[in-house]
Amino acid sequence: GYFYYIFFGLIGITLTIFLLKFGVETLGIHYIISRIIVGIIVGGFNFSMNYFFTFKMKKKKSKKIIHPSY
Repeated sequence: GYFYYIFFGLIGITLTIFLLKFGVETLGIHYIISRIIVGIIVGGFNFSMNYFFTFKMKKKKSKKIIHPSY
């Protein structure tokens, strides 16, 4: 639950910093363009990790609810 959410958030922050540094300093991309590209990449990464790990719920068999007749 919370551990995975915080863990993937910290990975996202770290990826953002390093990918921005790589894009601007190594590749020479303008920082705003680099930020947009990194935002899409890291946003997709965080969404995917949270979808598949943090918020993954076990499938439960649905129980038939019997309502009393009045």
